[in-house]
Order: sequence, then C-alpha cells, then structure tokens
Amino acid sequence: MNRNRWAAGLWRMASLFAIYGAAHAGVLSDLEGREEETWLGIG
Repeated sequence: MNRNRWAAGLWRMASLFAIYGAAHAGVLSDLEGREEETWLGIG
C-alpha cells in the first residue's frame, strides 16, 4: 500500500514536472524567437 501511494505521488510529480518543463521550454523558445524585437525594444 505504501509503495503504491509513493509510486502514485512520484508519478504525479513527474507528470507535473513534465508539463511544467514543456510549457517552460515553449516559453523559452518563443522568447528566443522574438528576442531581438522584445528585449532590444524594452532595453
């Protein structure tokens, strides 16, 4: 029982981390694509 609960918690953390990582990577690639427009425009 404890092992199943631990595995479920680990799976939940892994899935959340994967979702967050994918979203973060998408944001980073988006920023890199518009880096010159955005950052130079602000800076």
